[in-house]
Amino acid sequence: MTLSPTQDPIDIPHGATIRRPDPSRPFVAMSNRKRWSQCALSGVLPQLKTPSGPEAEKGTAVHLVGEWALHRRFGGNSPNDPPLITPPAGLKDFDYTDRGIEAWRAEALANATTYADKAWGMVSDLKSPSVCMVECKIDNVTIHGVRVFTIADAVVWNAAARRVIGGDYKNGRLPVGAGTADEPNPQVAGSIVLWCDQAEHLQPQQIGGFVYQPNTLYGDAWQCWGVTNPDQAAAWMDRERTKLHTELAAVAHAASELAAGRIVPPAPGDHCTYCPSARWCPAAAAYGHAALQVEAGTKAVVDWTPEEVMAIWAARAAFKTFEEDLKERVKMLQEANHPAVQVKRRAGNRIWAHPPAVVEALLMADRPDL
Repeated sequence: MTLSPTQDPIDIPHGATIRRPDPSRPFVAMSNRKRWSQCALSGVLPQLKTPSGPEAEKGTAVHLVGEWALHRRFGGNSPNDPPLITPPAGLKDFDYTDRGIEAWRAEALANATTYADKAWGMVSDLKSPSVCMVECKIDNVTIHGVRVFTIADAVVWNAAARRVIGGDYKNGRLPVGAGTADEPNPQVAGSIVLWCDQAEHLQPQQIGGFVYQPNTLYGDAWQCWGVTNPDQAAAWMDRERTKLHTELAAVAHAASELAAGRIVPPAPGDHCTYCPSARWCPAAAAYGHAALQVEAGTKAVVDWTPEEVMAIWAARAAFKTFEEDLKERVKMLQEANHPAVQVKRRAGNRIWAHPPAVVEALLMADRPDL
């Protein structure tokens, strides 16, 4: 049985807070659109807010250099030198020597320069001047009773050509991608729609989007797409606007149901990973209940219907986060020498990390007997 949306769990991490949305005044952020667009319930349930860690603080510092580079490239009023950023304490595998910090600053500047140059390249063919709105904030939009908030990393606008470019600078390693014109990145596409719908004269005839992610694990760091035909641009706006309004209508419905004491069905999937509402989610509770049934022997996996199997499979992502958080908590307790943690060490079976290299080394040492 899931916890009530009006009650808090007891396992709140140190320093964390709970944001409890008002169902009479629903509110969503475009940065989380990938989640609430697929599961409207996640947009209205309570959310656990944890303090930002060193990696997030590092990303914020790098972002400052990117903002400076955009201002410089588009002729904005910015200092000649980039901001002097300092790495936060606690970064894993970071070189905190003077040489290491300078190398990190140089890398941040190089990435920021590429980011700004690539963004400029999407309007460099135009003769008339273009403006770049850096960290463009849009927070006065309400659709279907749902307030929508976004801060776009970059919105480039050329009034003469009526070309708009929306962009996002990502510092994480998990690939994000810009998508395509037909299936664009939801955060970028939503930001474009919200910005253009502020006024009639901002309706575009040409549209582009990009994501720059220099530290991505795989794929291209720079990804972009564009629509240059006016009719296609209008069709793109209609399609993406309708999509956004449909998603927000679902959030509005979830909020009204919650206000009436009812919960709409959750829609578990990969977006459950790192969901801040997992502790209050019926799907997460159902997953745990099913796991306990199997472990207790009262039910077997083969007894489930195909529909039940896929529903439970989709919800597994929420428990990946739980397992990672649990391991991290145990590690912290062990490092603090907490008496509740007893560490037992034993000699394990030794294995060779690279057997072919071992064979070659032993033969070179004339020790075939080993």
